[in-house]
Amino acid sequence: MSNQDSSPKEIKDTLAWEMLKLLLVPIVLAIFGVWLNDSSAKRERMQNYLTSTTELATKTAAQGKKGKIGDYPTLRSLVRLRTLLLLSEIDPASKRQVIEFLANSDLHYQISLERADLSGADLSGLYLRHIDLRRANLQGTNLNGTDLRGATLRGAQVNMRTSLNPTFTDQCTILPSGARLQTSEDRNDCRSWRMN
Repeated sequence: MSNQDSSPKEIKDTLAWEMLKLLLVPIVLAIFGVWLNDSSAKRERMQNYLTSTTELATKTAAQGKKGKIGDYPTLRSLVRLRTLLLLSEIDPASKRQVIEFLANSDLHYQISLERADLSGADLSGLYLRHIDLRRANLQGTNLNGTDLRGATLRGAQVNMRTSLNPTFTDQCTILPSGARLQTSEDRNDCRSWRMN
């Protein structure tokens, strides 16, 4: 069919379609660029957090008798603030990486994660003994198979998607209101682990 045989409406429709195709490519590229930029920025923030926290812990350990960040209130507050800010900005998979980093470096019990945003994170199987998650956002968080002995989850926000079936708890574990679990018989004195 030639252009002479086409009606003005068909020509208009074809022209509109061609224009739309021309505009669609830059729009998709722009959206992809914004996503890629945002993703790179989050990765960079995460890397900066991990590097700076590791450096702080290393420098603190090298200074005299007190070798833990938890022994220095100013450092503890700084690491806590940076951790809470990062957790509020990153995706659930990255949240697991941050909590795993804190647990592996024994920082998870030195700083309070009170009011931390851990929504949607899969924390299954992690060693989270004595972690302070008071009033934390645990909506949709998977805590199955975790070691929560001595952990505090008082006032934590949970919902139907929250999986709270830890492998270990004890008489020191404080769960969100209404949560009932069978606990192990670990009778360590929990008072020395409580954070103020």
